[in-house]
Amino acid sequence: MEKSSNYGCKVCVTGGSGNIASWLINKLLSKGYTVHATLRNLDDEEKVKFLKSFPGAKTRLVLFKADIYTPDDFEIPIQGCHYVFHIATPLLQTNVVFQNKNSSEATISAAKSVAMFCERSGTVKRLIYTASVVAASPLKDNGSGFNDLMDETCWTPLNLSIPYSNDDFSAYLYSKTISEKELLSMGNKDGGLEVVTLACGLVGGDTLLPMVPFSVAMFYSHLKNNPILYNSLRYLEELLGKVPIIHIEDVCEALIFSMENPSVRGRYLCASAYVSSAEIASYYQQNHPQFHVNKEYLEGPKRNIEFDFSKLIGKGFIYKYTANMILEDCITTGRKMVQMEGVVVNKEKSDECRVCVTGGSGYIASWLVKKLLERGYTVHATLRNLDDESKVSVLKGFPGAERRLFLFKADIYKPDEFDSAIQGCAFVFHVATLFLQLNATVVTLACGLVGGESVQRSAGDTLKVIVSQLTNNQDYNKSLKYLEELIGKIPIVHIDDVCEAHIFCMENPSIHGRVLCASDFVSSSEIASYFAQNYPEFDVKQEYLEGPSRKIKWASHKLTDLGFAYKYDLKMILDDTVSCAKRFGYLQS
Repeated sequence: MEKSSNYGCKVCVTGGSGNIASWLINKLLSKGYTVHATLRNLDDEEKVKFLKSFPGAKTRLVLFKADIYTPDDFEIPIQGCHYVFHIATPLLQTNVVFQNKNSSEATISAAKSVAMFCERSGTVKRLIYTASVVAASPLKDNGSGFNDLMDETCWTPLNLSIPYSNDDFSAYLYSKTISEKELLSMGNKDGGLEVVTLACGLVGGDTLLPMVPFSVAMFYSHLKNNPILYNSLRYLEELLGKVPIIHIEDVCEALIFSMENPSVRGRYLCASAYVSSAEIASYYQQNHPQFHVNKEYLEGPKRNIEFDFSKLIGKGFIYKYTANMILEDCITTGRKMVQMEGVVVNKEKSDECRVCVTGGSGYIASWLVKKLLERGYTVHATLRNLDDESKVSVLKGFPGAERRLFLFKADIYKPDEFDSAIQGCAFVFHVATLFLQLNATVVTLACGLVGGESVQRSAGDTLKVIVSQLTNNQDYNKSLKYLEELIGKIPIVHIDDVCEAHIFCMENPSIHGRVLCASDFVSSSEIASYFAQNYPEFDVKQEYLEGPSRKIKWASHKLTDLGFAYKYDLKMILDDTVSCAKRFGYLQS
């Protein structure tokens, strides 16, 4: 197996403990890069331990102390690096004044210093700056309204008064706008430093941090009735006409794309959707009726402004996450961090509803238990052995498990043991084996080959089957070929979609009987071809690229006709599976 071409390539990431920076560091390490990350305080054991826990960090992550108030600190971590991501920017003003600099002045000074050290290093090819869409408002200079189009030519007028603004927002707007202009003026001269600025929208989705980032919480501010969060969202809307939004995964993929593609230079807007705050509220009201959305949040300005995404897409970048997917992941993150407890809930839904999941330590079952807890359900989960500490600790480690997860001993060889676990439950998920007879509505989900992520402590067998053409493991590859010969092609589905489908079938009374569950239907050679094209660090054998061409249609519309929507396409399933396999050390380039 070939080593990744990224090994030996050093990259610097400033503000390493932030939401975007930590996600980016994790991705860079997974791709084989060596990372220099800066922190304001190396004695902060919590942040150091957090970053050092990433796969590959032990050998390829080096931490440095650097503070925007002492910009000379950045010189050492930048030395020897080929690329620099400057991300560190404080949102909130502080009372710190160092060398006569406030937060805004320090932010601008640090950006210029980082660029200067990049030029002096003799090794840095490119500086990628995480800018913000707040610097790209389509407001007219005279404050008389908005222009019809928001694109890279827009610069925010700094002399206007914006509704919902405060000192922190004004300082952030000023520092991000001036910093971006300074960096663009310093870069892209003949033979000089290459500079890319990515003006990112409001960042939602998941997080690696132990708390919900402020930007993610802004998305569901309508549900928490939190005036600080909601006013922040409305400020963005009044500044930009609507709110450009983007998923954290897309942000970091765009940053890496900007690093790895020489043709990408200059300024780019980075957002996958452009929505109003009322549209966000309406989505949550329609798709999460268990939450109460005040009527006032459903009303707001209607503006006909276009957002031009085409410049970055024109370079070949593809956004993975739609607006709906971003909004869903924000809710999931809030639940995962138990931040949704402040939300007004319609009690008839998940509150006090008990659900039983059999075979609780399995790959699908463990993910399902986690999602049910995130949604507020009380879960009865069965295990064959309650003395198995490794399995018990995984389940008990889920957010909400302390109060709403109950474990029961039950073995399929002693079916009477399931009686206690099922008592008092409104719904039962029998994930392992079908009961012969039930005096209840039965739904069977015939799931495809399950890939994606895992909450277990090792890569599951189905994940190993999917990446068998990268590991050249013949036993797992025979399993892949067996599925193909049995079914014609391979139905495939993401673990998150599988569990969402289970919950969807539980919450929708009209669903009964047999339902196929897979988002794609592919040949083994198509999987091999994708890996060969997108993961050149691995050697995919020619024999895997050849195989039968069968024209068989996969009719999985029964579930989607009932209102279910798959979130993950084939590319996302394969990418998440590779990422997961790498994280567990099963797949090494």
